[in-house]
Amino acid sequence: MTYSASSKLRFALFISLILGSSPLAKADSSIVAVAAGRDSSEAIMGVLKNIVPKSIHVEPTFLRGVLGNEILPFATHFVTSYKILEGGSGSYVSVEANVDLPVIQSLYSFTPKNIGLKEEDAKVLFVFSSPRLATLESLQATNYFAAVTNTVKDFLQRRKFSVVEKKESASAMSGEDPFSADVLKSMGKSQGAPLILGISVAVETEENENNHTDEDHIVLRGSLVDSSTGNVLAKLNSYFLFPKVRKDQVLADFQKLLSDTSKEFMLNLMIQAGQHFLGTEQKDSLTLEVKYPPSEAVITKFRKLLEGSRDIKSIVELKVERGSYVFALQSSLDRKGLIKKILSLKQDEFVVVLDEKADSGTGPISIQLKNQSPTAKATTLEMEDKQVHETH
Repeated sequence: MTYSASSKLRFALFISLILGSSPLAKADSSIVAVAAGRDSSEAIMGVLKNIVPKSIHVEPTFLRGVLGNEILPFATHFVTSYKILEGGSGSYVSVEANVDLPVIQSLYSFTPKNIGLKEEDAKVLFVFSSPRLATLESLQATNYFAAVTNTVKDFLQRRKFSVVEKKESASAMSGEDPFSADVLKSMGKSQGAPLILGISVAVETEENENNHTDEDHIVLRGSLVDSSTGNVLAKLNSYFLFPKVRKDQVLADFQKLLSDTSKEFMLNLMIQAGQHFLGTEQKDSLTLEVKYPPSEAVITKFRKLLEGSRDIKSIVELKVERGSYVFALQSSLDRKGLIKKILSLKQDEFVVVLDEKADSGTGPISIQLKNQSPTAKATTLEMEDKQVHETH
């Protein structure tokens, strides 16, 4: 009897989970550590540089590659909370940080060896679909989505996967994801690849309600699928605003934003895939997107209100983009309960308004913080009561 690479993958994973044969250190909770730096960001990176090599036992080159290229550039992703300690030396600050070791473990877990694939079977079919952008075409730009393909290859090849690239035409409808699990499963089987990663890029236009102007969002959607079963191992969306700068800066700004977004996208995809294989998906973690806050002071006050809630275990700032702040919340509440809690937060200076996208039951919880004027309070209270009632 013969077995496909995907069948071997699932069998080896099953055995490794029973026998506990993962080469990674067991990581069930966060670790508290202290380090110093010229500022809090440098100190947090110092904490991670100390903790990761001591806690994750993998091949040294792989350890350093992930630490230097994936963990340190996104250090705040791996720290659930921190505080600055008093008595720093000179111009240095000392930070005590809680490191989310299970998330770091999951980032190192998605490798051919860990999931039971031999080197010759460790193939990922990468299918990529992207639109033509008229603004960049007018600048004679070519291959302007190269940052996506380069980043995908970097992340997968760092984990010793071989990548076979396949380009597809862009979806005919704006915002449509052309890669369902069934479509990807079929593509993977035809290419003999046990794993298939489909990423599509689309342009979506939304109105900024603060200044009533249309803004183009570049949206990345991706799914990693087992081509034998069609099971989705990881799936997520990410976006950035198309740059509105002088014409001679558009291409450079676009490529910088695309590169940063692609790296964060693949980072989160690898974390999800690792959590799937380890059986440690963070089901209580929800993404909160705060769109178009009136000011940084308002977002700071809103975050303090969240931190003061007993129902929210941790708040991690994932990214800040022009027009939005994105947080990961771990809560004892389910999605509807968390929405109700967020809408109940009171502050004289602003009101929390639920975005219609949050009603879908999937994806980020999307809200807006709108300035609160005395004449608008009566209307606002009616709106809050209605939204809270609708989440029941």
